[in-house]
Amino acid sequence: MLGLARLFRQWDIDVVHTHNNGPLIYGAPAARLARVAGVVHTRHGQSSRASRRQTALVRVVARLADRIVCVSDDSLRLSVQQGIPAGKLRRLWNGIDIERFAYTGPETRGPAVLVARLSPEKDIATLLRAVALVVRDEPAFQLEIAGEGACLADLKRLASELGVAERVRFLGLVHDVPALLARASLFVLPSLTEGVSLTLLEAMARGLPVVATRVGGNAEVVIDGETGFLVPAGSPALLAEKILLLWREPELARCMGRAGRERVERFFNVRAMVGEYEDLYRHVVGGRRAGTPVPEALGRIS
Repeated sequence: MLGLARLFRQWDIDVVHTHNNGPLIYGAPAARLARVAGVVHTRHGQSSRASRRQTALVRVVARLADRIVCVSDDSLRLSVQQGIPAGKLRRLWNGIDIERFAYTGPETRGPAVLVARLSPEKDIATLLRAVALVVRDEPAFQLEIAGEGACLADLKRLASELGVAERVRFLGLVHDVPALLARASLFVLPSLTEGVSLTLLEAMARGLPVVATRVGGNAEVVIDGETGFLVPAGSPALLAEKILLLWREPELARCMGRAGRERVERFFNVRAMVGEYEDLYRHVVGGRRAGTPVPEALGRIS
């Protein structure tokens, strides 16, 4: 921490911006030791795996930040419940490059796609069980999973046990995600916990309808019945039902995909997000350098 503070002084840092709990715990105290003008922290997810001790530590260290940005209303609500001072909190949704992820729309009878880290909280096992239900009625259905992670071997084993190994492709790390999405019929996100998923936004920007679990910030991104469908986490049957509906009704898929693109353009453009962060930096640094306390949060950013 002392070494980090020395670096901040050497580099004449104006703002230290940390992301998630670990960097906050080290970065915020170091920034204050170095007399950095502004400290901003972004909370991305639900911190569902944090211990009570870690949560208590974050609550204490958070007092050193001028602003804590939550990427979803859900994250903001959890922060208040965990004792973070409400006056420090502000909601700012994630954004993506909507030019890189230009609209293409769903490819009829293309594969369903998931882009995610292969880790327990993504609950890809539930998705594989849903695929086993889908292929009973639609044997041509295929799922493509892009990503790497600790669960890969277990997921491949489960796919074989369920008899869907030939209907599920594990692609590993994919560099050209826009091209992958362009050949898809829909996007699926079966997570147990989420902040605001960038891959979900990217799929919607491409014009794909989505089936996602009603957890974290997903319900702030997906309008159920309009841009896709939300289902309870851990429910293969309900996941399969909505996947089948979109697979069988291409016109519905196109309408939902178009609505999703319009929603991303309006609320989740990275250029707007960057501009809001720049305004926040100026607000925080200006207040500190003027020798006055930084005013309370100005409200949520829509």
